[in-house]
Amino acid sequence: VILLIDECFDVVSEDEYELEKLGKSVFDLFLHLLSAPLSSVTLLRTLGGSAHALDKFGVLIFLNAVGNQLQHWGRIVLTMMNSMELSVRSMAVDFLVSLIGYIYQERGSIESISLCILSVLPEVVAREIALCSVSGLIKSMEDVESSLWPLRRAFADVEDTSPLDDDRVDQQLIPSLTTLCRTGQAIIDGVLVEIRLKGSAELDLDKLTTAQHCGHSTVFRQLRPLPPETVFDADEESILEAATYFSYDTSLMQKLRWLCTLTDVHVSKKTVG
Repeated sequence: VILLIDECFDVVSEDEYELEKLGKSVFDLFLHLLSAPLSSVTLLRTLGGSAHALDKFGVLIFLNAVGNQLQHWGRIVLTMMNSMELSVRSMAVDFLVSLIGYIYQERGSIESISLCILSVLPEVVAREIALCSVSGLIKSMEDVESSLWPLRRAFADVEDTSPLDDDRVDQQLIPSLTTLCRTGQAIIDGVLVEIRLKGSAELDLDKLTTAQHCGHSTVFRQLRPLPPETVFDADEESILEAATYFSYDTSLMQKLRWLCTLTDVHVSKKTVG
């Protein structure tokens, strides 16, 4: 595919319509490959090819080509960021940094891509937990938290990107990048709190992913009191940070979801007390 891009790009670069058609075909192919259960080596090469295509076509053609599939790209990249393979995780981080940096260069803001990523993050987190559970890797909440450490580490790597070392990142982008990554960490904390609120000993794939996809915590209304040793002020701070990020104007359901979760935590703490 990389050879196809390099050979055909110069030929069609003068024709904007043909260039967008080629870009759509290439990015659709990469998305299909990344969605398939492939080996880490193949995923690494596909992510590398996607990054090369993004550099070659530019972010505007990428955004036009993927269209309504941007959220699916977000799911795929986040899933790769939780890979146990360091090489895959690093390449996913590199792709996300490129995408964010190029969008900022073109639009002066990363609000749209940040909202897209953070909106699908709870769904990705829930699916990663459930898949580990189905594989027999989860026996306790400690195992649940451990299953998400690669994703946490990847967010930290994105946040640590420095404009002194990486020309894709503008100095003015750093505050927005920090907000994105810290809100991502807070949302991961929030999903774990919701699971503890549910008090489920069995992490069912269908139930858990459906619950996270619903957009708010009313699915978890049959609350169980949180044991005192599992109640932390940091939980409330993380959920509040997640709720604060989302706006009533552009992301009402996400904001209400985390406000409902915060209410559930307060109710549960009162029950414990």
